[in-house]
Amino acid sequence: VFGIDTLYFFFETNENYDDLFLEILDQLEDIKGKFEKREVEFENNVLMITINTSITNKSIYDATRFAWKLDVQRAKRAEYILALEKGIVVGVFVAKAWFKADMDNFPEFTTANSNRFGFVGEEANEDVQKTYIRKKIPKKFREQGASNPIKYNFE
Repeated sequence: VFGIDTLYFFFETNENYDDLFLEILDQLEDIKGKFEKREVEFENNVLMITINTSITNKSIYDATRFAWKLDVQRAKRAEYILALEKGIVVGVFVAKAWFKADMDNFPEFTTANSNRFGFVGEEANEDVQKTYIRKKIPKKFREQGASNPIKYNFE
């Protein structure tokens, strides 16, 4: 017995079908609410890095931290680095230090570019993660056609 046949059998043999069905619908709505993409309300200076194409074979941390064209002095003023995939925050990190993206500073990567920068850091604490993770960034940072993967919420 598969799929619709199972539901039909259950319906025909169970007096409490309507109540169970409504309970399942309520549970689905609760679950859906947990995963709705709420918009981030920034509480800190953050650097946002879109990693859509960088994430393929790397961890979110590695995809976020290595080889970006950016103003390193401005990046150092960010309290947190947000990793974005399709406008949704998928990682939150604290940069401990910024370095030129060369083989001396990042020997674990196979490509290097001394005109770009990367950071060494760690995941942000759990409270900060809860503030940002799985939330979408505000619309002004998600403009159509914007090709720069680097965005700041501060000057």
